[in-house]
Amino acid sequence: SEDKLRIANEELSKELESLRENYTALRDELEHVKASEDRAVSMRDSALEQQQHLEETHRHWEEETTRKHKEEIEQVKAIYLKEASDALEQKRIAELALVEAKKGLVSNLGALRDEKQEFEIQHQQQTEELKIQYESQLSELQDKLEEQERCFLAAIEESKRREEL
Repeated sequence: SEDKLRIANEELSKELESLRENYTALRDELEHVKASEDRAVSMRDSALEQQQHLEETHRHWEEETTRKHKEEIEQVKAIYLKEASDALEQKRIAELALVEAKKGLVSNLGALRDEKQEFEIQHQQQTEELKIQYESQLSELQDKLEEQERCFLAAIEESKRREEL
C-alpha cells in the first residue's frame, strides 16, 4: 500500500510538473503579447507623430505657397492625406492584432485554470481512494493479528492444561 501511495504520488508529481511547464509557456506567451502590445503602442504613437508632422508640414507649406501653385498644392495634399490615412490604418491593424492576442491569452489562462482545478479534484479523489484502501487493508491486518493472537493465547492455554494434566 505504501508502494501504491508512492507511485500515485510520483504520477501526481509528474502531472504537477507538466502544469508548471504549461504555466511557464503561457507566462512566456504573455511576455510576448506584452512586447507586441508595446510595439503596437509605439507604432500608434509613431503614426500619430507622423500625422501631426504631416499636418504641420501641410499647413506651413500652404502658408508659404502662392496661388500659382494651387494645383501642386492639391496633389501634395492628397499624398499627405493618403499617408496619414495609411498611418491610421496601420494603427488600427496593430490595435486589432493586440486585441486578438489578448483574447488568446485570456482563453489559454482560462484553460489552464480549468486544467488545474481538474487536477486538484483528481488528486483529492485519488488520495481519498488510497486512504480508504489503506484503512481497509489495515483493518484486515488488525483482524488477522487479533485472530493470530487469540490462536496463540488458546495454544498457550491448551499447553498449560496439558502440563497440569
